[in-house]
Amino acid sequence: MKVGTGANSKTIAGKVYLEKKHDRESEVSWVYCNGKLFARRLKDELGMVTLYDVETFNSLGEAKLVARDLFGTKSNVNRSQPFLSDGNNKLFIITMKVISKNKVVKPDMIQKH
Repeated sequence: MKVGTGANSKTIAGKVYLEKKHDRESEVSWVYCNGKLFARRLKDELGMVTLYDVETFNSLGEAKLVARDLFGTKSNVNRSQPFLSDGNNKLFIITMKVISKNKVVKPDMIQKH
């Protein structure tokens, strides 16, 4: 849905200006950047995004984000990382890559037989 914010008196706050049903079911993270909408789906390959026209919500195609350190490996990458933008020229993904996993066992957790 494209909903008015009321900012700068250009739209009416809360008014729905455009609504379009999505063609693919999946959890999606949306971001606006440089006049386009970008969608990243959790089920898609890491780094894949779909671009949409902001006026019509029609798909403009797909793109792959280039971040070899992040997308070059499939192990231990959080697939639900936030997808953000500065609104102008940059897209950001905040993520954490687990290098090693050590589980600390506290003395009171050890069962004595």
